[in-house]
Formats: sequence, C-alpha cells, structure tokens
Amino acid sequence: YGSSICAWFLGSPSSVVGVAGRLLKRHLPVDDNGMMILRYPHAMCRLEMTWTEAVAHKPPHDVVIYGTEGTLISGQEVAVYTRSDKDGKTVPLDELPSEQGNGPEHFVACLRSEAEPEGLTNADLSRDAQEIMEAGLLSAVNGLTVSFPVEHHLFRDA
Repeated sequence: YGSSICAWFLGSPSSVVGVAGRLLKRHLPVDDNGMMILRYPHAMCRLEMTWTEAVAHKPPHDVVIYGTEGTLISGQEVAVYTRSDKDGKTVPLDELPSEQGNGPEHFVACLRSEAEPEGLTNADLSRDAQEIMEAGLLSAVNGLTVSFPVEHHLFRDA
C-alpha cells in the first residue's frame, strides 16, 4: 500500500490530511474513494484509493515517485523519466528469489528460517504504515490535519 511505501522511503510524516466519501457505490456501507496527503519536512506523499475505477488496475494502482532529478513509475514494469530523457527508459528488474515472490511466501520463509521479515513485510514498517492510515481516517472523519505521532494510536507503546 502507499502508506507502506511512503513510510519505507521517508519514515513517519509530520502530519496527514485525509478525505473520503461514498461517491459511486452508494449500496456499500463504506467509502469508495479516499485521498491522503502526507507532509514531510522536505517532501509530500499523495495517496489515492478508489474502488470505482473505470478500467481495473489502469493506472490508479501504479506507484509514481517524483524526485528532484526525474520520475519513476512502477506498475507491471518500472520506467524512469528524467529531464534529459523525457521518453523514459524501462529498467530491467532482477529476478526475485522464489521465497520473495509475494508477502505471504516471504513471511513463511522467514518463519521457517527464523529470519527477520524485510522490506514491506517488516513489522515495524507495517506498524508505521498503520499509523499513517489511522491518521488519514481520523482526518477524514473530523476534517482536521492530524499531527504525528498520533495520540492514542492503536499500537503506540504505553
């Protein structure tokens, strides 16, 4: 999820603003669209969530990272665009080990080998991503910016 990627690259934000609504699927008892803006000292992350896309998995699910030197788009493939290469280049990807094909396989392999889960399956990162999601929900419900750390966060140490 986007909150995991933002936390992985940038850590915890200083604040989060969230909005959500039931815009199309009114028969559902939950929101079908949402957006969060995560504010960092020298960066921002924009996370969009929708269950109403016209064409499934195109393009709302691609990760786009805007940097100072270029843009990276990660979907079925990874492409990098720079000022000097506006057409972009597809980046060849290394083959993942079989036990890292997806999160559950990696988690089971870690249990079997007693290794610490890495990357997006790491427990600390997942906890930080959950705090971001919780802040987005609080903001969407009360209409206010939520500062970090989130008070009374579900997983905060006492």
